[in-house]
Amino acid sequence: MKHSDLNNFESFDAIVDGYILNAPYKNNPTTQRALSKGLPTVVVDFDAPAHTSVLTNDSMVMREVTEHLLSLGHQQLGIITFPVKEGSHDLFALDKEMDIDNYVVKQRMLGCKEAIAKSEIELDSVLICETSNSEDGGAEAARRLLERQPDITALICFSDRLAYGAMTECKRLRLDVPQRLSVTGFDDIEPRSLHATLPALTTVRQNAYEKGRKAAEALLHDGGEQGRRINIEATVIKRDSTAQIKAA
Repeated sequence: MKHSDLNNFESFDAIVDGYILNAPYKNNPTTQRALSKGLPTVVVDFDAPAHTSVLTNDSMVMREVTEHLLSLGHQQLGIITFPVKEGSHDLFALDKEMDIDNYVVKQRMLGCKEAIAKSEIELDSVLICETSNSEDGGAEAARRLLERQPDITALICFSDRLAYGAMTECKRLRLDVPQRLSVTGFDDIEPRSLHATLPALTTVRQNAYEKGRKAAEALLHDGGEQGRRINIEATVIKRDSTAQIKAA
């Protein structure tokens, strides 16, 4: 259900006994209205202490992704993310203190920050670009980041859609992946046929099916027990889109 469906919410509410909310933006009006109904509820991909939450180990795997790039010698990093708040489209440094409404973005950004903080890289030198979670968005964000910092050697993308868009833009700009730029994703989605000329993507594999199954089980068996957290482990998959940085 989207924000535009709020007028139909009451009639929809009358025919359900509980909710599974896969809502990345916790303060979305529809999400808040559903949470206020008092029905059994399980939330996926955000933390709601009054309900059962199904969560991925986002910060841990993003720390591992970032450490992988650092181990390959990358010092100039850029991050491409979907918006930290609905509708935002900003470019900012990793050291910026901000209110992040998207739990997934917050955790993935935290993982990057933790890994970089242990290196010699200054947080304010790492730029983050918000964009729509699409290939076009990934291409646009890659272009913006490279225009601002042409010496970037690795792009950390918070979804595979963003990563495929970024790699497509690198190809258009004749920047070889991974020899000139390493690119990482998140989700491990099946590549489309038009991605055949792109390198196999280094990414994070998460089990979306298992998320849904665990959420449904929790709702049916205990009605979304208060404060329960169900953790789904994701793993880093290293493929051909990342490589050792070439010596200058």
